[in-house]
Amino acid sequence: MSITEGYDLSHLRVLVADPNKHMRHLLRNVLRSLGVRDIAEIAEGDSAYQHVLSGETDLILCESRMKHLDGFEFTKMVRTSRESTDQTVPIIMVTASTSLEAVAQARDCGVTEFLAKPVSVKRIYECIAQIIENPRPFVRATTYTGPCRRRHQKTQEDTPMRRSDDWSKMCRNVVAEAAATAVKVEKIADGANNDAIHALARQARAAAEDAAQMLMASTSAKDARVAKEKTEAAEASLKMAIEARKEAEAIQADLDLRLPAKAEDKQAATEEEPGALSQEQVAAMLERAEKS
Repeated sequence: MSITEGYDLSHLRVLVADPNKHMRHLLRNVLRSLGVRDIAEIAEGDSAYQHVLSGETDLILCESRMKHLDGFEFTKMVRTSRESTDQTVPIIMVTASTSLEAVAQARDCGVTEFLAKPVSVKRIYECIAQIIENPRPFVRATTYTGPCRRRHQKTQEDTPMRRSDDWSKMCRNVVAEAAATAVKVEKIADGANNDAIHALARQARAAAEDAAQMLMASTSAKDARVAKEKTEAAEASLKMAIEARKEAEAIQADLDLRLPAKAEDKQAATEEEPGALSQEQVAAMLERAEKS
């Protein structure tokens, strides 16, 4: 269904929660172009949550990075708080934070859909149409409350045995992020006369290599169970590399280590951080997670 022939969204009451006023303005214009009339704009997470408690919201678009209450905690509170008036309200996280960690965290805290910035009228509409046309059961469990994280019924084609291009790209991204994380730790180690940081650099590099080996084993596995185990092992190795990076950065801060800024480092600061995913890669990762 095209946008011009699409749904009448004029009755929707939409909350846009984003700390950037220019982004709020952009999203408001996008929603208005789709026929939405009732749009509330809020910059901070705690204020957005108070607005939700008023019970006057049919759809939420929120950024993950907000003051006082970030998008992840905001979503958890909407989904699980006893005072929340509508725990099932659809939540679309619209954010520039698209690392594997961020996508997984958004999925696990109960977002309905995840959109990577920059956005367009077409992508926002398709996301809303997906919520309307393919509503997912709402799950209330001990460890998770939110829309069912499995978007499709599992079939033989939906097992880890399937070797789709999107899944292959997601696998390569896991390896790329692990390698980029190892490089970050090694850069810290290059300027640090500290045995602990050098040990963490070796640990991060070993984890990156393990991730690559595990994903190679996963893609060549003939048994679905083995493929799943190898993929999970690769993701665990990525987490180990990230933890090593965080620990090295903490030690560096404690020692007040400041590496001389190089020209290429300054240029890199203006680019996307390693591990950032495109919307297509985000979708592939969510599909992979739902089939595991």
